[in-house]
Amino acid sequence: MTFRKYLSHALAILSGMFIVFFALDIRNPAMAWIDNRITKALLIIYAVSTMTLAVSVLRGVRRAERRQSERGAGRRSGDMPERQSRLKERSYR
Repeated sequence: MTFRKYLSHALAILSGMFIVFFALDIRNPAMAWIDNRITKALLIIYAVSTMTLAVSVLRGVRRAERRQSERGAGRRSGDMPERQSRLKERSYR
């Protein structure tokens, strides 16, 4: 899961950079970073969709990590999982 986390952070940073470049190109057309209107439209769509995807993946990763830590914190070190405790009870009968 760490690869997904690092890739999502990198995509969020890169898409944020492209959104800034798009805004700078609109504010200062003399720089002419992006000359074609279709390219500008596709770039902003790509950057916004990539940012949305990166944020949603990061939220999913955080939820999974939180659930995993809650499961570990809810179980004490001496507790046995439910399946093992049932097997132990059956062996005593």
